[in-house]
Amino acid sequence: MLTIARKRREAERHKKLDDAFQKADIDGTGKLTKEQMIKCFEVNDVVLPNLEEDIAKLAGKDGLITLSEFKKFTMPTDLCKIEFHDRVFQKVEYDKAENTATGPSAKKDSKAKAEALKQMDRVELAFRKFDANRDGFLSRAEFDEMMKDVEKEQADRIFRACDQAGDGRVSLEEFRNVIQRGKTMMKN
Repeated sequence: MLTIARKRREAERHKKLDDAFQKADIDGTGKLTKEQMIKCFEVNDVVLPNLEEDIAKLAGKDGLITLSEFKKFTMPTDLCKIEFHDRVFQKVEYDKAENTATGPSAKKDSKAKAEALKQMDRVELAFRKFDANRDGFLSRAEFDEMMKDVEKEQADRIFRACDQAGDGRVSLEEFRNVIQRGKTMMKN
């Protein structure tokens, strides 16, 4: 039997997928084109290997994808992740950049970017994902964007814990320290 929390998370995932589908269905037909579905993944920063090929196989004879097909395809992906840990520490796929690059210089740039990403750890990847202005700090607005699925009171407590210098922003090291403390507490 599923626990209440697990049922709630499952309902939140379904709602998130319903919302993503509705946003992608710009013409309101109740079906998505292959291009709309690909854009849905791009807008949500979810990268999957062979996405175009998999979506092409998913589309019906009319070339369109229904809500139930969309949910079945996206449920095991990061598109439906709702928890803080799931949102921040999404699995990064590196081979996608090589597949979408065109021309020799674009391919070289994609390889360099993929190599740089491989060298970063998951904490730094998460931090950089939400550091929108690339200043090396998470402002309160950037932090709030990262925590948009967390209750405000809890987000406030986490921000205060992260902002160890008390300067109203969170550095990578402050962020790393809080993540490490959380991991240590979960082990005990």
